[in-house]
Order: sequence, then structure tokens, then C-alpha cells
Amino acid sequence: MTMWRKYSYLLASFITVLFPALFLVGGVVPEIAMDIIGGLFLIHCFIEKDWQWCRQKWVQCLSMLWIYMCLRSLLAPDIGASFSHSIVFVRYFIFAAAFGYWTFAVPKNRQRFMKVLTATLAFMIVDGFFEFKMGYDIIGGILESATGRKFPDYEIFVNTAGQLRLGGPFRKPILGIMLTWLSFPVFLKYLALDNNHDTDAGLQESPQRRLTYRRWVITGLTVVLSMAVVSLSGERLALLLMLLGWVIAVLLLPVLRIKVIVLFIAGILTVGVTIVSNPLVLQRQGSSTVSTLSNWHESPYGRLLVTDWSMVKLNPFFGIGSYEFRLVCPSLYPGMSEAKLKETCYIHPHNIYMEWLIENGVIGITLFLTFLALVFAQCFKDWEQAKQNPLFVGFLIAFALRVWPIASTTGLSSRWGAPPFWLVLGCLIGCMAVKERQT
Repeated sequence: MTMWRKYSYLLASFITVLFPALFLVGGVVPEIAMDIIGGLFLIHCFIEKDWQWCRQKWVQCLSMLWIYMCLRSLLAPDIGASFSHSIVFVRYFIFAAAFGYWTFAVPKNRQRFMKVLTATLAFMIVDGFFEFKMGYDIIGGILESATGRKFPDYEIFVNTAGQLRLGGPFRKPILGIMLTWLSFPVFLKYLALDNNHDTDAGLQESPQRRLTYRRWVITGLTVVLSMAVVSLSGERLALLLMLLGWVIAVLLLPVLRIKVIVLFIAGILTVGVTIVSNPLVLQRQGSSTVSTLSNWHESPYGRLLVTDWSMVKLNPFFGIGSYEFRLVCPSLYPGMSEAKLKETCYIHPHNIYMEWLIENGVIGITLFLTFLALVFAQCFKDWEQAKQNPLFVGFLIAFALRVWPIASTTGLSSRWGAPPFWLVLGCLIGCMAVKERQT
């Protein structure tokens, strides 16, 4: 039994440290890693008879939501698809609990994880520039449903609508949003470091912890390059959320406020230069955005919002059942051609709040909002101490950006969208667990 404890923990820690790099592999690999960590954690809890994490209110809230999802799926139009989608939802918050209370809470694992996350982000940035210049990423991959196009001196990938989109190593046009979701913990951590200190336990403003000139230059350069790649990616939401994240950082980190403001201004200037220096980028990030906002009702986002509200009205209290959006939506538009249906009915509602409301009704969205309230309440408990830790604030910003309500987003259980969300939640919980132990 002692050997099992040792090697199971070492395996879980090994996967924890390497987890950010698994995003570059993509596919089902991050989900398999989540399941391994979660499974080992449950075995650990069973052997040690340690179920304290189950008493956490956010865990209990998500457990209630999971039970409701499973029960509601039994009355869904496609019971098999809905129930199979609902029953596996439990693995996500078990993984977050395992990450936060077991592996990431250990200082060595946390430090190594941040190094791998930093290297992963650096690769994504380099790969983004490479793809913008060459038309394919470093390992030779291309975007799905993309076509090559010369413009005028660059081999740039555009989607079938003729709009610039970069995917980097992901094979999907998600490079920008992945950078936005994962970058703030790294940026804020290295802003608070000098050559001899780690900010794992917190940050005190003192001469001994001043940022060295060399690290300041490297951190600042990384920030502006990442914002340039997000601009080049063609993801308008990712760019807006990146800017929003820096605004939140200015408000939440008084100790680093001057440094954050300087980098925020440098980032805005970089974004401006990047956009105006290339007509295709300007068209995507500028003209296309203005056109979409001025013709909102006729845009895909406006039409989807109308569809979403129509779906809500079908069963506002109980919802239509998990994973039923793509099945029920066509019934709202009898006689519509298949081509038009593709522009009106998508696989999911493209907003996490609408998704919970449509699929699980008022009961589901209430439980989900309660979960978010519990997490944020725990984050802001003892805030005077918590805000001294830039790593914690970085993960808090990442979590806030992921659940920002005014956004077109993927679901929390999609293959590429679920691992980043539950990973960030686990890291945030791990930082809070460390804070509670220190208190």
C-alpha cells in the first residue's frame, strides 16, 4: 500500500506538471490526463479515508447540478446522448478538486507546472508568428476548413469566409483565446519576481523584491508579443478579453499597479500598430467588428441569440436536456433548407449561461450561478492578504475571463474548451488551499 501511495502520487504529479504541454497535443489527450488524475485522486481518498474536499460548498453545489443533469436527461428527446453527456460531467469537478487539493497545492509541483505553462505559452506565441508568415504552424499543421491565400507578401491562412484566422498548434482557430485564457498567471507571476525570489507565498513591496531590469524587459516583451499574436489571430473576442484582463489586473493588484499600467499601455500600442499595419488584420479586427455590431440582428451572433431565446421558451424551468440543442433546434424552423439551418442552428448555444439555461432550465442555471458565487466569495475572503499573491490573482483573472457573460464561447464540457476551464479552476482552488494553510 505504501508503494501504491508513492507511485500513484508521483504519476499524478508528473501529469500535473506536464498538463499545459498536453494542450499542444490536443485531441482527447488532455481529457485522458484529467481522468487519470481524477481517478488516482479518488483511489487516494478511499485509501486515506480523506473526503474533506467533499465538504467544500462549491463541490456540493456542482454535485447537485450533476445529479439534476442526470435526472433531467431521462426525459430528454435523445435519452442516450443526453444521459451519457450528463453522467460524465462529474469527472470535471473531481479533476479540479484533485488538482487543487492534492497535486497543485504542493509547492514543487506548482513551480514546475508554471515553468511548463510558461514554455507552452512561449511556443504558442512563436508558432503564431510563424503561422502568420508561412501559412502553416511549426509542425506543419493547417487549420481545419482553411485555404491558403497570398496577401500581398504573406502566405496567410483565411477561413472559408475569407477572414484571417490563426490556429497555431491547435488545428482550430483558437490560438488567440487559448493565449488569453492561460497567460495572466504567467505574466503576473513574472512581473513579481526578481532573480532570487519566488512569489509562491505572496508578494511584499520591498527593495529586495524589485523587478530586475533584465526580467522586466523579458516579461514586457512577452506581453506585447502575446497581444500581437492575439491581434493577428483574428479572434475579436480573445483580443477584447485580453484587454479586459489587464484592466482587471490594474484594479486588483495595487502592489504591481504601475508595472501593470505600463505594460497595458504598451500592449494597446502594440495592438494598434499590429492592426493598422496589415490590411487583412485591419479588416478582421476593425471593419468586420464595426460591421457586426452595426448589423447585430442580421449577424450570425444576432440570429443565434434569437434562436437561443426561442429554445429557452420551450421549457424554461426544467430545460430541454443536456446535449439536446443540436437535436431540438431544427424543430423550430420547419421547412428551412439545410444550408440555412447550418447558419441558424449550431451544436451548442455559444454562451455558457444560455447553454445552462436552455439545457437545464432555471434550476440548472441557478445552481451554476450559485457555484460561481461560492468560488468568487471564497476568492475574495481575506482579500487584503490574497491580493498580495500575483499568481493567485492571475488565476482569478483567468477564471473571470472564462466565465465573462457577454461573450460567444464554447461549452464547459467540450473537448477543447473543458480542460482549460477546469484546469484554471483547479489552480485557483490550489492557490486558495495554500492561502488557508498559511492562515
